[in-house]
Amino acid sequence: MSLWKTIEEIWRHPGKRLATLSVLGLGLMIGAVAAPVYLPKRDIRSELQQLQKQEQFRTAEAFRRSEGK
Repeated sequence: MSLWKTIEEIWRHPGKRLATLSVLGLGLMIGAVAAPVYLPKRDIRSELQQLQKQEQFRTAEAFRRSEGK
């Protein structure tokens, strides 16, 4: 049975539709609560510093190339 036919069958029956939407909603709520716990914490400050260093390096490289011409 294809996914689309399964969705159509679930959508035709109000009881199945309610149960399916309830399970999906519950899954989304659990995911929203669990995501901050399980996702790795990002250190924004160090990422910003690293990006700034990369930008400084690129700027210096571009300046050196333009001076060489």
